[in-house]
Amino acid sequence: MKEPIETIAGKLYLVKIRKPDKKFNLRGDADFDSNYPKLKQKYQNAPHFELIVREKFEMLRLSDPNFSVMTCFSNIPVRKWI
Repeated sequence: MKEPIETIAGKLYLVKIRKPDKKFNLRGDADFDSNYPKLKQKYQNAPHFELIVREKFEMLRLSDPNFSVMTCFSNIPVRKWI
């Protein structure tokens, strides 16, 4: 494993590049490592949460049109990518 990049926010271990998403054009986002099954059970039908199913994974996307950011909670923990 490569050494992390030191940033003012802490050590950066992973940078992901996403395909553009026309629905969320020009918005920033962050991905969090979480207990995905518990999070999905609690929030998948809550306002501002959207279940996104892809070929190899799924995630819950949290966004609000009143804010210019979003966040994604993936069923593949970030620590598995490192």
